[in-house]
Order: sequence, then structure tokens, then C-alpha cells
Amino acid sequence: MRRQRFWNLPPPHGVFNVSRSTMIDIDECGIYLQTAKRTNGKAYLNVRVRDEGPYGHDVKYTLIAAVGADGYRNMRFERKSGTTSVDFADFVAEVITQIPLANVNRKLFLWDNLSAHHSALVTNTVDVSGHGRRARPAYRPEDGPIENVFNTLHQELCARMYTIVNEIDLIREVNTIFTQMGTNGNGFDNYFAHCGYAP
Repeated sequence: MRRQRFWNLPPPHGVFNVSRSTMIDIDECGIYLQTAKRTNGKAYLNVRVRDEGPYGHDVKYTLIAAVGADGYRNMRFERKSGTTSVDFADFVAEVITQIPLANVNRKLFLWDNLSAHHSALVTNTVDVSGHGRRARPAYRPEDGPIENVFNTLHQELCARMYTIVNEIDLIREVNTIFTQMGTNGNGFDNYFAHCGYAP
């Protein structure tokens, strides 16, 4: 029922007839630096292939990212175990400062139902700015364009996994991939269209 309301009701309860060009989707994901060992491949007869990765299992980074259908992008990639409401509010405030102040440029922020996204600090940060906010339906990642962005990022990282041998390489590759995404002239519009948001 919540998903139906999200898609079929106009603001302030849903996104019906809201242009995707006014939306910015924000979320976070964890990226782990783990051993990338190879156990399959070509080798001499009766010799087992086992190539250990050059780093351990215990390094976790948190990526907070924001994308807009118009090509807007911002990210924060830090060695942290998760996102607090203070971290999230600080990131949202940073995004807001990058949006022009004209009334025609008011944005609608989308995010999921993580408790850090619904703190009073985050709510006040958005409401005072004059922008809008909507929580995407719970347990429906297919409604989040940012989830598809993370999927693309993951695929690109997998293609580069044997060139990433330390944390510096990981940071460089994540920044490079994210910077190059959505540079085809459409911004991230295809991601929003794929999820079903109105033109």
C-alpha cells in the first residue's frame, strides 16, 4: 500500500506527476576491500591455481552518493563502518549548498527508510532550505535510481579488481568510475526513467 501511495499520490504524499528533472536520489552503500584470490585459471597439469589477493578482509568504506536526473552528482567516500544521522545531514547540507537558490530549482530529495535518513537533524536541514523530501517505499530497491548507480559502480569495480592492490587504488577507482558515470549527455536521466519516474 505504501508503494502504491508513493507512485499514485501527488505531493506531499507521493511523486505522481513530479518531474524526475527535479529529483535527487541519495543513499549509501558499503564497499569492502577484500582478498581477491583466483582459484581458477590456466596452469600446468596437476598444479592448482591459487593467487591470493594483496590485502586483508577487514577494510570497509562507506560511500554516500547523490545523483540527479539532470546530471548532478556528489559523493563522499570514507573509511567508516556506517552512516550516522549527523554524517547524512552534513552530506545533505553540502548538496543543498550546491543547488541554485532560484525557486524554479527547488528539488525533491529521495532516500530509503534508514533511520539516519529520518532524524530531526536531516528533516530540519531539508525543510529549512525549502526543498522537499520523500522516503522511497521500504524494501523496494527497484524504486531507487541510486541503487542502479551502485550496481553499475560495483560492476566497474569488479572489472578492475586485479588492479586494486591497496586503499589508495580503491579510492582512485571509485572516484574515477563515479566521475565518468552519466557523462553521455543524459546525466542520470536513464536511471530515473528505468525506475519509472515521470519526465
